[in-house]
Amino acid sequence: MKNLIFLIARAMHNQIQRFRQSVYICRTSNLPDYVDFDKYLDTNLPFVCCYDIPNRINSDKTIDAQGKRLLDLCISTGLLIANGRLHADKNAGKFTFSSHRGESTVDYLLLELDDFSTLCDFEVLDFTEFSDHAAVTFCMLCNKEISKISDNTHSQSTNNRKKINWDKSKDEVFASKIRQKTDDLRSLEEALNSENNFSIDSAVDMFSKLLIDESDKLFERP
Repeated sequence: MKNLIFLIARAMHNQIQRFRQSVYICRTSNLPDYVDFDKYLDTNLPFVCCYDIPNRINSDKTIDAQGKRLLDLCISTGLLIANGRLHADKNAGKFTFSSHRGESTVDYLLLELDDFSTLCDFEVLDFTEFSDHAAVTFCMLCNKEISKISDNTHSQSTNNRKKINWDKSKDEVFASKIRQKTDDLRSLEEALNSENNFSIDSAVDMFSKLLIDESDKLFERP
């Protein structure tokens, strides 16, 4: 059990590290971040057909592998890059990083097209002596009223939550039930150790379900 938990934690850490490393520097040049209308496709992204997406300007004319991955992400999710498109950075596409090796654009704001109308300001500020990155600032309109929840309402909500009523006298019984799931745990461990890109989310869901299923059988929920 401890070994499995360690494997899950290590897999989560490795996945986060790979994500951080893969998106740390993304240079996208002026390449499109959406698929333009294609008459040979049965379906096209709806916003491409109905809206005139502003042209994106980028002072950084370099494209790298990670930049292509970011553009692929935008294309697959419908997100659009605000840099070089909106407000103070429109038709500018200012650099966001500067070093002795040169300048580049590697810091972005990604939005859905519907969010363009709620963005009331976007700007890449000038470089300062405090960082090699330029600050990227933006402001969004918010008309939603935030109602303050009273302490009484919060208390009622908390009391309505169904929690497991743990009984310490059944600790060993519960542990024994989990040990009987050796085959399931071993399969999960093998999946985490494999090179098949087994989803860490799936591993956590499966492990959590195993614990919850057994606890529901053994303990009460008031």
